[in-house]
Amino acid sequence: MSGTRGYFKDGIWREEPIDREETGGKETSEAGKKETSEAGRKEPSEAGEEAPDVEELVGGAKESVKNAVNSVIALGKNLFGTETGRKHLEKEARKAGEKLEEAIEDAVDTAKKEFEKAKEKAKR
Repeated sequence: MSGTRGYFKDGIWREEPIDREETGGKETSEAGKKETSEAGRKEPSEAGEEAPDVEELVGGAKESVKNAVNSVIALGKNLFGTETGRKHLEKEARKAGEKLEEAIEDAVDTAKKEFEKAKEKAKR
């Protein structure tokens, strides 16, 4: 992949040009961007394009997974290791608790109504 790098987005491998500094002055145009599906087929952007190298796809997928894992680790460190993160967790936990309480109250109200309906039917 000389002159490009890529990433997975929505299950599609997307290649993007590398900055001039990284390529030693070479520039890759927007037309040089290519997309491949998860199955390894290249989306036809130019006539006669060949399928991408499987090793490149595997390497790109590994890099994408590695970046995702690193992002999750960083998030975890931030959430649990900082005061701001802990406050965010507490706020979200409180919201979830409130939603759970509302759901329980709704279920109880529905059960009471159904019980009253059944009780009225039994009296008839």
